[in-house]
Amino acid sequence: MRAHPRTDWRELVPKSAVETIGRNAVLVLFAAIAVLLLVFRLRSGAAGVESLVPLLWAAVLFRATRVGLYISDHGLQSRFFWRTTTLGWHEIAGAEIHPEGLINPGGALWITRHHDAPQKTPLFWARFPPVHGRSEAQVVAAAHQIHSALAWHRDRGRW
Repeated sequence: MRAHPRTDWRELVPKSAVETIGRNAVLVLFAAIAVLLLVFRLRSGAAGVESLVPLLWAAVLFRATRVGLYISDHGLQSRFFWRTTTLGWHEIAGAEIHPEGLINPGGALWITRHHDAPQKTPLFWARFPPVHGRSEAQVVAAAHQIHSALAWHRDRGRW
């Protein structure tokens, strides 16, 4: 399903203000360094493909800041680093938390679909803090929000 062009997607489990500010500061720093390096290389006449490496890093960081699970009136959008999958409410049967990890036990939120295999989302929790993720309570709350949205759309016949 393609997303409606005017769809307002909101992050299901928003990042904290500190995390958002930190990520955006690093992104701006990399972009500034990339532009400065490119300008200096162009002025010296030695601009080559390697001059674009910092710009590539800035693009990678920009995409990394957008990873997450998003919700709208049209469905769910699961944004991973390399791909984005959009599912309409009519395709979704529910949400489940599956245990994951041998070394760092935790769980991930999976979307169950009516006519296809379950789909893993970027939302996960882990027991040890160094692993980037959300708390178990946040992942469980996200599953409840998905179930509530499914019930709302089913009751109103908004498929």
